[in-house]
Amino acid sequence: MNSKTLSKTKKITFSALLAALGIIIPYVFHFFGPGAGMMFLPMHFSVLIAGLLLGSIPGISVAVISIFASTIITGGMMPPMVMLPFMLVELLIYGFVTGIFSNKSMKNIKFLYIGLITAMVVGRIVKAIVMYFLCNLLHISQLPAVVVWTDTLSGIPGMILQIILIPPLIILIEKVIRFDRAIS
Repeated sequence: MNSKTLSKTKKITFSALLAALGIIIPYVFHFFGPGAGMMFLPMHFSVLIAGLLLGSIPGISVAVISIFASTIITGGMMPPMVMLPFMLVELLIYGFVTGIFSNKSMKNIKFLYIGLITAMVVGRIVKAIVMYFLCNLLHISQLPAVVVWTDTLSGIPGMILQIILIPPLIILIEKVIRFDRAIS
């Protein structure tokens, strides 16, 4: 087996592992109460890691697989059906934007942080825009601003954890699994 095939195999295998973690970890967090998921954003971790480590396509794939599989497995409880379209948009943006930074982030650690923070900001902005338009379409007044504000504030602990934990995790994973790149 040549190194290109092995690298593809590693990417597919690791994408599947991250998608599984994107289902299992949120489930564990919800044992600590219904607010734990909104506070610590456990599903976001696997998508952000997939995008930064593997690229946009795996990042988007992990987002789609983990969110829909979680919804099916939990019977629409995680994420709640009312939030599913908004969270899907947010996670898709996370996977796409972090993937854009994937190659650069493997060359320089500052791009890990830039890609991560950019994805978090852009994902929240796009989610807010989608909420605004959908709520206007459905004639729901004032809900989007309140929901976006509450959602953002309650997720600050998770965002801080993402900024603290994800870059060192990516460096460790890259060294252990060796996706044929090195971070300086």
